[in-house]
Amino acid sequence: MPFWNPFEPIRDLDITRLLPADLPRDKRFETRADAERTRQTTIRLLSHPKFGSRRHAEILQDCRDGHYPCEMPFCHVCMRQFRIWRSAEVLRLGRAAKGPIHFLTLTLDRVGFNELDGEEHCLTGYRQRVYQQFRKEMPRAIALGGLEASRKRGTTKVRIHLHLLLFNATEAQIEAFCDRYYGGHREHKLIRARKLPRLVSYVQKFATYQRPGKQKGGRKPPAVPLPPRLHTPLIKWMAAHDPWDFVFLFNLRRQGNRLMPNPAVRHAFKPLGGAYSAYGAYRQLCI
Repeated sequence: MPFWNPFEPIRDLDITRLLPADLPRDKRFETRADAERTRQTTIRLLSHPKFGSRRHAEILQDCRDGHYPCEMPFCHVCMRQFRIWRSAEVLRLGRAAKGPIHFLTLTLDRVGFNELDGEEHCLTGYRQRVYQQFRKEMPRAIALGGLEASRKRGTTKVRIHLHLLLFNATEAQIEAFCDRYYGGHREHKLIRARKLPRLVSYVQKFATYQRPGKQKGGRKPPAVPLPPRLHTPLIKWMAAHDPWDFVFLFNLRRQGNRLMPNPAVRHAFKPLGGAYSAYGAYRQLCI
């Protein structure tokens, strides 16, 4: 079993309670039913006679039918559990942070869907590049993020980008970092992280949809499935990676099911408690 499953967060760190099912779909954390519907849509698109992928469709069908949990990045049901674990850990760190938290989105690459390749566009390479940039420019910063690929509106290109929560760094330091590495033709977006639960759910996504309309104020356009000719290359690219490949850590490390700051920057947090319920911790000991 992967380290994030089974996992039952304590009530205050449970993203499914903080963004409950009675909220509108674009504001709540996805329910199990939401994830199952999205998985079924993925199966349908992968079953397209010309642009689909029978092998990847069968993986999801076996997972849906209960033969085994596939734990693939393109399975929204399996990744929902991964995101619940991830959200609990981020909230735990966020609530213990002594200073301000910033939310940063970096655009790392743009590539045509038909050119998207798991080896050439490997997430390990993107992570290493950003890691070295942080190490050179902001060695005391603490960064926790998730990589994602999504369609650039109005094009047939996919945008590979990284959502980051940043601790122990000032806005001026982050802006200088972005100006050096992500100015000009590259895109970045920086905001102060105030609505933490919403941002936490946004940090790590495994999106296989698009929003073709324009955003009006705070209202996002509705999400719709990608057409099969674009959907299948994205799924194949995702399948070439492990779920952990989508995670970016700087000055943090994983110890079992917990994310812990490196000793040199531990002062940036108050004492860190656990994220498990008592029953969840008991189940972990029984595995």
